[in-house]
Amino acid sequence: MGPFAEKEEDMRQGRAGMVKKNSGYGNKLGYSIFQFVLRNIGLNWAYGLLIFLVPYYVLLRPSVYRLAKPYLMRRFPKDYFFMRLFRLFKYIYVFGQALLDQIYFGFAGDHHIKLVFDREAEILELLNNRPVIFLMSHVGYWEIAMAGSMRFNKKMNILVNQDFDKDKRNSFYDIRESQFSLINVTDKYGGMIEATNALLRGEVLGVAGDRAEKWRSRSACFLGSPARFPVVAQQLAVATGASVIALFTFKEGKNTIRFHWKDISTDILFDPIMNKEEKIESMLDVYTKELEQHVSDHPYLWFNFFDFWQV
Repeated sequence: MGPFAEKEEDMRQGRAGMVKKNSGYGNKLGYSIFQFVLRNIGLNWAYGLLIFLVPYYVLLRPSVYRLAKPYLMRRFPKDYFFMRLFRLFKYIYVFGQALLDQIYFGFAGDHHIKLVFDREAEILELLNNRPVIFLMSHVGYWEIAMAGSMRFNKKMNILVNQDFDKDKRNSFYDIRESQFSLINVTDKYGGMIEATNALLRGEVLGVAGDRAEKWRSRSACFLGSPARFPVVAQQLAVATGASVIALFTFKEGKNTIRFHWKDISTDILFDPIMNKEEKIESMLDVYTKELEQHVSDHPYLWFNFFDFWQV
């Protein structure tokens, strides 16, 4: 069952998200099979195996439909049942492809998967002149987004929940620990002191923008209904003057992953009229609109498998 068994357990855990591996579905064997195929036969053959695996999860695992339904109903509100079932097949298949692509990137790197940043020179200019927060979302290839961000030769710090599984991270991509560190958001100060110090040292900070968990969060409208979004990145931007770059990924062709980005903070931070709270709200509004546009353009690439709107 491989990647799917582990991810289905993540789905059932809802907002807890990153949990310990469930050994009840043959995860180690499944990963071994997929990694053998990826290393020795190729990515297309792994996709072929995936075709036989998806029906099992869609038809025989009711939790998959139950946890994908809140998003599919809001993204495709006019669908009837059988159309939604068809979309569920496609949604889970695309999700599986993304997992395989990320595992493949772990050992093939950018020798076989090309990473392309929109307006890369502009990001470099920002990084050379001010602290930067990459606000990442669970769209497309978020693990590759973290790995790809290291091409800018800046140490990357990632805000994570204490349950973050390091072994799972290493199964997707290989990152040298000297360039990459985790900041626990469940400590006494929510990781804010470490995060602030990292930004003041000129390092890069990575923050999830679309999964509140136990983080500081606020309500915003998303796909027509209120949902809670973390505002850690926005608060840190106000405190440190850091630019917040909302980063989104999608695949072009067979072997190219494109990074689309939006600076959601710089103009707002320099607005002399808004107070701190208004700046936080304004940055959140820009981000949610960008995320909504991205899932409109790439509807099968948003992978939050829980009721995101259960405020």
